[in-house]
Amino acid sequence: MEVKPKVVRKPAVEREREILAAAVTVFAEQGYRAVDVQQIADRAGVGKGTVYRYFATKEALFLAALRSCLDGLREQVQAAAEGVADAPAKLKAAMRAYFAFFDAQPEAAELFIQERAEFRDQPMPLYFIHAEAHRHEWRDVFEQLRVLGLLRGVDPDTAQQLLGGMLYGVILSEGGLGKPPLRQRAEVIHNLMMYGLMGRAERS
Repeated sequence: MEVKPKVVRKPAVEREREILAAAVTVFAEQGYRAVDVQQIADRAGVGKGTVYRYFATKEALFLAALRSCLDGLREQVQAAAEGVADAPAKLKAAMRAYFAFFDAQPEAAELFIQERAEFRDQPMPLYFIHAEAHRHEWRDVFEQLRVLGLLRGVDPDTAQQLLGGMLYGVILSEGGLGKPPLRQRAEVIHNLMMYGLMGRAERS
């Protein structure tokens, strides 16, 4: 009697993670409108019905894929800044990690760009919703910058918002597949944030 091998099903969390990873790649390569969910199912090695068991629509899948990118970005930035006590150095490490993430995963930048193009009816991009939800994690850093006298004419909350918007703008304008590395932008934006366009020595 032939004994059939036992089928081992992957945990739901692992399966979902694989579908999201496939979705990020396919959406980045093909563009939201051109993608059929079957392409994502094929890339993930599952049936189309399996994808729909996790995500009811293509839109829901796209937004979940984008959220997964934002979660990965946050984890990388937090890991780089962990253990750095000095506020300016902590911010610099965070910026380097931020751009390193998009250099390693340019597909994430493509999803940011596509969200802006395809979901204009949303009141706010997911990037800023995610940033607002985790703003408290960086409040102490910006307060330390204020105490050190490094925030001139701007309060910590406003400085944090402005920096977030600046970083997002760089990703939209210069990030994505086939684009030059972004890591050198970390130094430029850090200096702009800390010293301004003219530089501290030239300011009266």
